[in-house]
Amino acid sequence: STLFPYTTLFRSASDNRAYDTAGAIYSSSDNNTIKNSIFTNNSAKVGGAVYSDVNDNLFVYDSKFNNNSAKEHGGAIMIDEYANIVNSTFDNNSGGIGGAVYSDSETDFSNSTFANNKADKGGAIAMYDGEIVNSTFTNNFANESGGALSVAGELNVNKTDFTKNTAGDGSNNIYLNGGELATANVTSDTKLISKNLDISVDIADITYGENLKVKILMPDNITNGNVRVKVNGKTYNVNLTSNQTIVTVSNLNSGNYTVLVSYECSDYNTPMS
Repeated sequence: STLFPYTTLFRSASDNRAYDTAGAIYSSSDNNTIKNSIFTNNSAKVGGAVYSDVNDNLFVYDSKFNNNSAKEHGGAIMIDEYANIVNSTFDNNSGGIGGAVYSDSETDFSNSTFANNKADKGGAIAMYDGEIVNSTFTNNFANESGGALSVAGELNVNKTDFTKNTAGDGSNNIYLNGGELATANVTSDTKLISKNLDISVDIADITYGENLKVKILMPDNITNGNVRVKVNGKTYNVNLTSNQTIVTVSNLNSGNYTVLVSYECSDYNTPMS
């Protein structure tokens, strides 16, 4: 196998810019390894810092990718064959699809951090198959879909935290873009937390004997999931069929009440809060 540089800095103020592929490294032989290296301010059409083509298995350990960009795929790394990325950090990278990483094949990630990456689709990662373990996704953004991840094949996610990722269509954490071919198996020890939703709640004062009507307006892109309203110790659940609903509460005694409204959804194409 071929070993790529260990403990190496690839940084560019202006010169590490490729018209086509790989702002810093083009990997095309059997098994290549990147370890203890830093990639900063590299850019290309695809694979802003690294391009790993169909003849290569890529292994990345203990490395950092900051402020790299690609006009099309893979702001930091573009992968055509198998890759394994371990204990690495991706911060503030950008691309058309896959703000940090774009993969057409199986890719496994472990103990890695993705923060502040952005793309049109797959703010941090756009991938086919693979596994993500013990990793974090924070403040990644997609203009269209998949604030953190866009998945076309089968994805397994274990012990991974998703926090404050956002997407234009509301698929803030994981977007399945492969139709029936795409699946995401997410274990219960994975945390999916989105930004607070802009939920409008309208409640008018009533007189004794009247029913209380709680009018709820969700963002335009939220048309399914469960709205939960809690009043006076009792919980009312409503399944959304549009972005608005009314919950009626009866048999209240005179007095002042606190109304709590929350939204839940198990569909990974919509936000969870």
